[in-house]
Amino acid sequence: MTENTNYFKKQKLIPNWPQEVVEEQVGFVLGVGGLGCTIAVALCRLGFKKIFILDFDVVDDHNLNRQILFSKKHINKSKIDSAMEALESHNLRTKVVPMEMEALGNWSKIVKAARECTVIFNLIDVGAYWDVAVQSLGLSLGIPVVVGGTFNQMMSFDFYPPEGAPCICCVDKLKDQEVLDRLLPDKIQGLENINFIPKDKNPVGASAVYVATVCGFMMVSTYMQYLQGNRKIPTRMIFYYNTYEWVSWPLEADLHCKFCSKSLYFDKRPCYYEKASGKTLVPKKFKSLNSKEEIEETKFRTKNPLVKLGEKYSKQIIPCIPSTDSKATEFGNIKDLPTSLQSPYIKCKKRTPYVGFASGIRSGVMLIGKKMYRFKGCGNNTERFLVRDVKVFGETKYEEVRGCMFEHTSLREYQMVSELSELMKKKGIPTANIPTAIFKYELEEDQLPKIGKFCNVYECTSDIRLANAVLPGLEGLLSVLVHDWDHTQYLSLFDKSRFDKDNKLINTAVAVNKKLPLIDLRKVNVLHEAPKPPKHEDVHPRWFKLWESESHKMAPIVEYIKKEKKSVGSIISNLYYKLGYEVGRVVMILEKEEISWGTFYDNFTFDFHCNAHPDNLILVSEKDSVNGNLLAPWDFDFAFTKESSVPNFIDEETWTNWKNIEKKEMKYAIAGQQNFDFGFKEIELSDEMKQLKIGLRDTITLGYLAAINGEEPPETDPEIVKGFYPMLNLALIMNKVMKD
Repeated sequence: MTENTNYFKKQKLIPNWPQEVVEEQVGFVLGVGGLGCTIAVALCRLGFKKIFILDFDVVDDHNLNRQILFSKKHINKSKIDSAMEALESHNLRTKVVPMEMEALGNWSKIVKAARECTVIFNLIDVGAYWDVAVQSLGLSLGIPVVVGGTFNQMMSFDFYPPEGAPCICCVDKLKDQEVLDRLLPDKIQGLENINFIPKDKNPVGASAVYVATVCGFMMVSTYMQYLQGNRKIPTRMIFYYNTYEWVSWPLEADLHCKFCSKSLYFDKRPCYYEKASGKTLVPKKFKSLNSKEEIEETKFRTKNPLVKLGEKYSKQIIPCIPSTDSKATEFGNIKDLPTSLQSPYIKCKKRTPYVGFASGIRSGVMLIGKKMYRFKGCGNNTERFLVRDVKVFGETKYEEVRGCMFEHTSLREYQMVSELSELMKKKGIPTANIPTAIFKYELEEDQLPKIGKFCNVYECTSDIRLANAVLPGLEGLLSVLVHDWDHTQYLSLFDKSRFDKDNKLINTAVAVNKKLPLIDLRKVNVLHEAPKPPKHEDVHPRWFKLWESESHKMAPIVEYIKKEKKSVGSIISNLYYKLGYEVGRVVMILEKEEISWGTFYDNFTFDFHCNAHPDNLILVSEKDSVNGNLLAPWDFDFAFTKESSVPNFIDEETWTNWKNIEKKEMKYAIAGQQNFDFGFKEIELSDEMKQLKIGLRDTITLGYLAAINGEEPPETDPEIVKGFYPMLNLALIMNKVMKD
């Protein structure tokens, strides 16, 4: 088909119209009835790259009043054949793929086609469990699902984003758990057929052309809004033609939904991937490269550019730690991995069928089945692997590749994460990353092909980091959480030395530096927590019900605290202390096992690198918690052991100094100081709330120091512990509010 770029001239004039993105879209139209005909026409006229149309019916005479692709000559003929014929006059550039088949019995073929798609329009009226199957397929592939229907003088359609929250299973509470379990996202792509699902006895539809066509166009319009970046699309929309009443509302996410519950624990910013050339490796066993020659080679790399690779590489430097390298000596079978992981992914700018969540500059997260996988080193944002200048004292001296891992960093981290996961498991601490595979890229367009580019793949339980999500959320929560508290009594808890000459309260980081006394808010009952819905114009109402549910769980605990005659503190003060203690415990485990989190001196930039910071711990969900732990250590990309470093690279004294620096830097970061660009986001708070925040920072720091000093874990009242996760979930909602 010859393309005429003038076809889309008018829609390109629409402000912010993403025609290049539109032309990469692949739509799946399930059902070519009143809505499906309209949607197929719209997608072809918009300029979609490809659409699949599926149906197994013939055109009846009573279809002609609203199914706009068909005419009298099509009566008793195949809907698919008739639609293909009719679309010829509407199609401007789109490849239309016909699928004439019964849907339930040919589910595997639907799955195969859906893997190419960027959106599914579900118009087949089989019943609620069919809708669940399609929704689950969308969740497993990370693509939106749009569902619609009409009846009498009413049209209704739902839009479900790739990550759910909500998904159709949050909304429609179906009772057949056995069927639902068979339709879960981690199983849905493996089903040959879904003939086992119950089917509804639907009434004969009553509809007219204007009802059906407007509904179909509105469904397409909703997806176009999504393509243009609108993330505040209501979940359900209903229009009554006879009363001109328009109702739209965001349906509430269910925190415990089997199908999409993890979304609260991951960043919801979309991240797109494409398949890349290369191979997938599954390392199983390692050995250290500790011969004299191998150590000298590593030492050379820590102080010199890659001159041995040729003139083109004479300014190239790559990250190096003062430790021996690792080599994989045994590999597993990639056939044991999910099919989707058996070849590499790389981040890209364009919308693709492979969508996940953002996770740092060079990382991303993708849902495969019902498991989340983190790709670490899959591209520098959407710029793939770029080369940037490295300045030393303001002068450009070197160059470095950004966005990937390198062979030595990839293998060492993979080995360290494997070993540390086992160590943390033995200590009763949850594992944030489970080593799964390594992508080795072999890109055709690679300006520095002699530098191998790698990406580590980890199964992960969360992407909610302590410093940039949990604590900002808790701090943002203060203004809607704390009411009717004795501010004067609160200030009296601080020693006089904590006030400056202007009688302003000195913050925790400065107090720690000056060795001023800190307060422990667990020892006083000055707070009365009563969370109210956040009054913020950007709050998406989809979170209101969840907010209400979590607040309801906290209510009896708050009443319990008020009635207690002894001082038990508040939920949030006990929570802060526990978070601090868990951070300190991880730091001390690493110290006792003689493992550096990644603290060393960079010989190229003369900077000091320290990986011990609060963003290297993530919040685990209540379901994934182990032994009541709230946090799990996250990144170990620069971790190394004393055995692999001393005496070949550094001496005993240097090792001790670096480990002390780790403890100190983490302490200051926990206290609120932004060391090495890590720390807490600044949230706009009233003066009173800012002062309260200082007391909480005091408390989290005391918890950290207690663990560092070898004190026993806090014995928190069990009733108060029940409030930890409800409060954390409120904080995550608040964090999403602030990001919006």
